[in-house]
Amino acid sequence: MPRRPAAEINRTLAAKGFPNTQVQPLSDPHRFYLGTSTARETHALLRALVAGTLLSPSSTALVLKLLRSPVAFTDGIRRTMSSAERARVATKAGWFVDARHEAGVVFDTTGAAVLTYVLFADGQADRDNFGATHPVVQARARLGRFFLDATAQLRGTADAPRHRVARQRPSNGG
Repeated sequence: MPRRPAAEINRTLAAKGFPNTQVQPLSDPHRFYLGTSTARETHALLRALVAGTLLSPSSTALVLKLLRSPVAFTDGIRRTMSSAERARVATKAGWFVDARHEAGVVFDTTGAAVLTYVLFADGQADRDNFGATHPVVQARARLGRFFLDATAQLRGTADAPRHRVARQRPSNGG
């Protein structure tokens, strides 16, 4: 896959309707920090991803596979879920200084999206605690269990794209 310069990524995001979701360019044009977004644009971006209108089908599948990985971020929304339940949740967390954010999608058992969530929490106390004991991370764990249980009986619409779980097995790299 060719690397894209940060400026091109930002232009593409803006053209797709995400002017506030931008990466932060560095002196090397092909390197960047993750940058910033808004809760509204993050929600819209996730909805476009699962609808199949943001990326190609193969890129969509890859991104969702990474966000649903059994060893991906498990301290927040997915903390009190089994491995099978975690596989139904695509999530991305971010934390920097006093901000603790997490956003993602909950899928039904057929792979249809039934809930999109974006939780941005800026100005948090205990800014040096990036672990699972941070109060915001603990609150997200409780919300995650609630989200999963509240959507357990929901089914996506008949025409909703299905994103089935890609079987993944953690390994020690050997």
